Amino acid sequence: MDQPYCRQQADRCRRLAHYSTDPATRVDLLRMGDEFQMMADEIENDEIIFAERKKSKEHDSSRDSQRRNAG
Repeated sequence: MDQPYCRQQADRCRRLAHYSTDPATRVDLLRMGDEFQMMADEIENDEIIFAERKKSKEHDSSRDSQRRNAG
């Protein structure tokens, strides 16, 4: 699952909960919406961490290359 899919599912669950006339179903749908939202947030955080690590590695690699060329 990817982040946009999880966010769409969270929105869908919340929308369905809004129209549900059964209280138990409404609670279940809202809980599912929250779970999808948390999954989307986790995916987003992982993507940010990955991008930062990649950027850091590229920066370190560039710095190492400059040192080798200078020496």
